Amino acid sequence: MKAALAALTLVAAAGLVGTSRAADLPPINAPTWFVFLETGRPTPADPPAVQAMQRGHIDNFKRLFSLGQLQAAGPMADPARFKRGIVVVRAHNLADLKAYFQPDEYVREGYMTLNAVPATARQPLHTTGID
Repeated sequence: MKAALAALTLVAAAGLVGTSRAADLPPINAPTWFVFLETGRPTPADPPAVQAMQRGHIDNFKRLFSLGQLQAAGPMADPARFKRGIVVVRAHNLADLKAYFQPDEYVREGYMTLNAVPATARQPLHTTGID
């Protein structure tokens, strides 16, 4: 969990985090999830096809944000190139979360896989004794 928080901090520091207004959030109280996009099978050796997939990938993030489901998204600088990105979404369950990514050809075709972890706060951020 510390690694996930550190990664999210890096995404925020890089200015890649979108903020949603309360009116944009799902009407129900859906849990928050950290989703790591991880390397799947190799992408095709067809640069125009990969560029089209990348456009669709970003368009899907824009769609999720407009629906109030996406809270943050950005790439990760993993030296092993296994963890490719981190996404923070609100979803009722894992099945709903997976459905969010079906329009994304990278995920749908297995070029990236999803590793989703429920985000749970076990302690408030406002803790006494912190300078």
